[in-house]
Amino acid sequence: MSEIQLYNKADLVCFPSYHEGLPRALLEAASCELPIVAYDVSGCREIVINNENGYLLPFRDENGLFQAIMKLLESPELRRKMGLKGRQIVMNNFTDKIVISKTTDVWEELI
Repeated sequence: MSEIQLYNKADLVCFPSYHEGLPRALLEAASCELPIVAYDVSGCREIVINNENGYLLPFRDENGLFQAIMKLLESPELRRKMGLKGRQIVMNNFTDKIVISKTTDVWEELI
């Protein structure tokens, strides 16, 4: 089963990481229109906008993580709304073209 097939079977993505760069798994989840539940740590907060395309919870707040997951599982409409917003965030900020352009700009500034 491919990653896309797995995302297509999911209702949401929970990513309780302690520290990250920008997780590819969250970019893929948002791109697949899935809401995200994650700890508010570097990397995760760059792709998740709290209450827009998912929930960012204080670090190690396991109860908050559980409550956010339950809220999403109980509301297909909320999952759909947040999922669409996540896709929009990826398309506006994280396409290959945008990332390459921003990287090139940094290199040109340094050179």
